[in-house]
Amino acid sequence: MPTAALQGSLPVPLDFAAVSNTILENNLRLPDAITIEHGPRRLLARFIIAADRAAREQGLYLRVRHDFDELMFLNRTESARGNWHPMLDYFNTECVALTPENAFWVSGENEAGEIVVTFGGRIEDWHGTNPPNRRTRCSRIAASPVS
Repeated sequence: MPTAALQGSLPVPLDFAAVSNTILENNLRLPDAITIEHGPRRLLARFIIAADRAAREQGLYLRVRHDFDELMFLNRTESARGNWHPMLDYFNTECVALTPENAFWVSGENEAGEIVVTFGGRIEDWHGTNPPNRRTRCSRIAASPVS
């Protein structure tokens, strides 16, 4: 099984089958959505809790989501108002198939419950690829049709 290692830490297996079995409920608070399975658990847990606390002190409540239709609606609304740029194809559900197994987004909500900031992430399985294949894959991801 492929492994990844951070400087000064033990190798961590890259088990993509386990990732797809770890799908959580949509719209959880950031600390509730994270399960630390590898690495210095106590240190990482303290960091996540401190980051969530710092965001809350600024009036920002972080939630992990995987409903990309909701993100697309929000993006279209805010883009029409001139507040946001249009969605990149990499996260556009009309261009790529996004599922809880391969993508997530984090919303930052103000005290009124309005989403004021977002961050998106994709999980790519690079098994059987090499750097040139990855570059080609990355250049084609936005152009892959929804199946």
